[in-house]
Amino acid sequence: MINDGVNKSVWCTMYYEKALKICGLKLTYKAKLFSLEKLLVNEPSTIRDKCKVCRNYGNNYACPPLAPTTTFLRNKFRKILVYILHAEDGNLDDWDTLAKIIHYYGLRVEKKLDGLCLIAGECKICEKCAAESFKPCIYPEKKRYSITGIGLDVEKTVLALNHKLSWKKGELAAIGGCLTNKDTVNHDDLVNFLSKKLT
Repeated sequence: MINDGVNKSVWCTMYYEKALKICGLKLTYKAKLFSLEKLLVNEPSTIRDKCKVCRNYGNNYACPPLAPTTTFLRNKFRKILVYILHAEDGNLDDWDTLAKIIHYYGLRVEKKLDGLCLIAGECKICEKCAAESFKPCIYPEKKRYSITGIGLDVEKTVLALNHKLSWKKGELAAIGGCLTNKDTVNHDDLVNFLSKKLT
């Protein structure tokens, strides 16, 4: 079900969608609360192995093999709120902006849901991750893990959100999530975080 813009709170696990404008980008926000089991793959290592071609593999605490797996996280959480920000008129430089929005939005969402947020891509808090120098994370309280880095299949996840990843020029999408044990969420309350300064 899509939010129809009526002034009422949307409390549930249902699909939620809203048009937004952030940082000069026209975006579509989509979200849904799932059972974590529904989105798990039999072999999370197969998803994490795809990260080996990326320069952040082993060099960023948000990414494999340094990030924990879904096997570890499923022992702590039963649900996951998945959300996506989609732009139809962006450029590649805008993806970093979307990823940062997802990160800071997730930090607020996790407080509301007593959970742990998952980010789009690698952690971008530091210019250079301390993992590259084999040093401890400088900001462990802000560090969060990549949604694919823990072994979740993003393609399967976005399809569950009625969205198909597109590589057309101008189309961008950043996917994040929040692990939680809540059985319902107030989508209207959560999306309001996106209208506030995300720092």
